[in-house]
Amino acid sequence: DVQGTLFFDVARIIKHHRPKAFLLENVKNLKSHDGGRTFQIIMTTLQQDLGYKVQTRLIDARSWVPQHRERIFIVGF
Repeated sequence: DVQGTLFFDVARIIKHHRPKAFLLENVKNLKSHDGGRTFQIIMTTLQQDLGYKVQTRLIDARSWVPQHRERIFIVGF
């Protein structure tokens, strides 16, 4: 079952290309999925394994579009 493994492809691409910065976006509930374990794995991979300084923000797009749409943004430098 490969469902939910796309992040590891993203991590592999980041590791290969080593960009100075990256921006990832996902649903708000990523932080609470599987009791927070999924988000912790993502943050550990980005910070400890790949060595990036990472910040996250929850942003609601209702300021720009006519709908309540909360998304999590993950930025790494």
